[in-house]
Amino acid sequence: MTRSVLFHGEPGTGKTFLARAIAGSAGLPLITGSFASWQSAGHLGHMLREMRRTFDEARDAAPCLLFVDEIDAAGDRGSKDLHAENYRRQVINGFLELMDGAVGRPGVAVIAACNDVSALDSAILRPGRIDRIVQVPRPGRAAVERILTFHAGGLLGPEEVRSLARLATGRTAAELDGAVREAKGIARALQRPLSAGVVAAALGFDDEDPDLLWRVAVHEAGHAIVATRLRRGVISAIRVGTDGGHVHLDPPAPNLTAGDITDHIAFLLSGRAAEEMIFAEASIGAGGRPDSDLAMATELSLRLELAYGLTEHGLLYHPDSTRVGMRDPATRSRADQRLNAGRSLATAILRKEEQRLRRLAQILCQERVLEATPAERDLSGRLMRLCDPEG
Repeated sequence: MTRSVLFHGEPGTGKTFLARAIAGSAGLPLITGSFASWQSAGHLGHMLREMRRTFDEARDAAPCLLFVDEIDAAGDRGSKDLHAENYRRQVINGFLELMDGAVGRPGVAVIAACNDVSALDSAILRPGRIDRIVQVPRPGRAAVERILTFHAGGLLGPEEVRSLARLATGRTAAELDGAVREAKGIARALQRPLSAGVVAAALGFDDEDPDLLWRVAVHEAGHAIVATRLRRGVISAIRVGTDGGHVHLDPPAPNLTAGDITDHIAFLLSGRAAEEMIFAEASIGAGGRPDSDLAMATELSLRLELAYGLTEHGLLYHPDSTRVGMRDPATRSRADQRLNAGRSLATAILRKEEQRLRRLAQILCQERVLEATPAERDLSGRLMRLCDPEG
């Protein structure tokens, strides 16, 4: 029997709402705590006291559901950051002790939540403490329709909701909630009924840049086509908007060999390659952030040299391959050559598929989101049929 679960996902996807809904549907009291609230109590002793108080409250309220938010704020005892190392160790040790007591106590189920599961100490994720790990993604189109319908409270018709959902898919649950509340306030101020146009304006669609949307669609279409041709994973969804886009691989193909990693670098750089092919230059959206395609491709290229031991330059492992590799001109040069080779591979694939690339980008501009159905699971086949130049 599952006694504990971790919800993870970006801010605003509805992790807290989901915990409340589970408690409500089960008819159980919800006891809540978060690392932010515990840390606000003061120094280490005060924080540990508040953390213990929350777990004691859950014990006394059993049967209940205990919700612990922001657990990635606890940090990782294995972190290279030595600042506050002793504080971090005591906080995590205290949390582990309390989790063991809560999960093993009859009548207490635990839901934890965080934004970045990779930042957690591995001991927190040990089976027996966290039984299941569940990603909470941004809502798909059907979920967006239900969210808009719920928050509109019957003030929007089905066609209006469907039209809004086509535009708004890819926004978080929190963004949708905030937009509908803002739109209701505007409608009240104007003494007019709520309309899809007012909600669309609150979501920022009234001044949307069509050129930017087209560039994002081309970028994501490039990722989708190269992912399909290089078999980089199961494409479960593609989303585009003027605030960015994403091709979801669920699951991604494993990177087991140097060839796999080279193909994945090509996939990561295929959005850039598509932009360069269609617009003659890439945009800053192809890089510039620690979580960007270019950053991930660079890290993979350097890890090939200094962590995986899969190149002809020797069996080397360094725990901080990115920092070390960027300091060494020879390693940096080899990594850059590998990145350029990956981009060239992506470009070669896209040149052969230019008609499909343009057609898929057009479809994405119209639909904003393409999602695999439960029956098909993988979008790849449908994408190729939709974009077939002979179709």
